[in-house]
Amino acid sequence: MSDPYSPAPPGPAGGPGPEGPAAAEPILRQPFPWLHLLYAILFGILGWIMFWLIVILLAPLQFITIAITGRANDELKQISMRAIHYLAELLEFVTVTREETPFPLGPFPKD
Repeated sequence: MSDPYSPAPPGPAGGPGPEGPAAAEPILRQPFPWLHLLYAILFGILGWIMFWLIVILLAPLQFITIAITGRANDELKQISMRAIHYLAELLEFVTVTREETPFPLGPFPKD
């Protein structure tokens, strides 16, 4: 996976170019990803909300189910796993290790 926000690698000899530093061309930088930053802030807030939904709603509900029935609810496990995967996608986007935008601008994780 290529990173569009990293500078170009040096020349073949490890220097700036094949002719050495005197003939080096200036390195062109990518423009600052303002849109990604804006989305990262919004997805960070959404990730914070998802974290607390998992901690306050899904985990206690599973423990209540275990206390009543003696076993974990499989459907609630699947919902929890999808929420955890979604939270991971949000964190990957915020830390710029993922380029594709998560849900609601992209697909919701399947598993």
